[in-house]
Amino acid sequence: PGAILGRLRHELSARALPVSRVAAAFGLSRSEARLAAALADGLSLAEAAEELGWTLGTARSASKQLFARMGTASQAGVVRRLLESGVWLG
Repeated sequence: PGAILGRLRHELSARALPVSRVAAAFGLSRSEARLAAALADGLSLAEAAEELGWTLGTARSASKQLFARMGTASQAGVVRRLLESGVWLG
């Protein structure tokens, strides 16, 4: 009989992932990767901007670039892509 091998995530927070791993997985800049992780952890765009020390306008601009690079049209799409990816393994 076959076996299924896997690894459980140790951290439940996307923000605990190495930024470089998130960036490399999706072809993002470090700033975009930090924003993606914050959104995946359930922060709103305004909350993410505050945490990252950005203005809301900067976060909106970065999110548009993030959506384009990840091939999605929304924050929910970013969350889905990140949570379904292999960045949790490593």
